[in-house]
Formats: sequence, C-alpha cells, structure tokens
Amino acid sequence: MKAVLFARIDEDFALVEEMLALVPAGSEGWRPAWPGDLPFTVAELAAHLAESFGGVCACFARLLNLRRVETAGLTLGESREAMATYRAQVREAFGLMEDADLVRVIPTYFVPEGEPLLAVLLTNWKHVNHHAHQLFVYLKLLGVPVGTRHLYRFR
Repeated sequence: MKAVLFARIDEDFALVEEMLALVPAGSEGWRPAWPGDLPFTVAELAAHLAESFGGVCACFARLLNLRRVETAGLTLGESREAMATYRAQVREAFGLMEDADLVRVIPTYFVPEGEPLLAVLLTNWKHVNHHAHQLFVYLKLLGVPVGTRHLYRFR
C-alpha cells in the first residue's frame, strides 16, 4: 500500500514542478484581480506550495531528521529547490516505513491526541492539491496552454 501511496504523492511533486517550469518569465509578481482578500502572487503561491509539501514531510517527522526549509519570501527558483528537498525527504520516509505505519497515531498541531498517519498525510496532500489546482488556474489566466495532463498522469 505504501508503494502506491508514495507513487501518487511523488507524481504530484513532479506535476507541480512541471507547472512551475511553465510560469512565464517576469510573472513572479503577477496576481489575479479577484475580489475579496488579496490573492497570492505567483512567487507567493510557489512558496506556499513548497510550504505545503513541507506539511506532507512533517507527517514523517518521527521517521527521519526533517530538514525544514524556510519558505517565506522565496523566489520561484528557490521554491522549486525547497520542493526538491521535500521530495527527497518524502522518498526517504517512505523507504523507512512499513504499511503498518499508516495506521500509527501521530499527534498534530490541530489534534494533539493524534490521528492515524494516513489521515494526516491525506489532509496535507489534499492541501497541496488544492494549491496545485490554483497554480493551474494562474497559468491559464497568464495564457499558458495547460490542460488536464498538467494535473493528472493518465495511465
């Protein structure tokens, strides 16, 4: 089971990295003109995606020596480097764990008494995917010809 889960999470790392590579030069400071709260700029969204992948890594803090990356104020390139660091840590963590670890209860900031690792991991992964789709929308608005293949790998 862990191999299937790792493959999908690693795939999402790759998809986000690929979309970030499509950001047009000079667009780091662009943000959509949406009503309400001020949306992220492209660079801020990239940094938040890196931070979100850090949340996935944090699920494995007990399995490995987590190398947290400061994501505030990162450039697009720095965010991509941070994601590469987190991707390597996720690969390492999945190599150390067993399927049985997925039901192990771990404490979290929101649930100090703990939840199963799988539940925490899925919540963090959902957060990443939310912002990956946000990046997809940004690219569309910037005129980049992205499509469904940028969000999913078809088998």
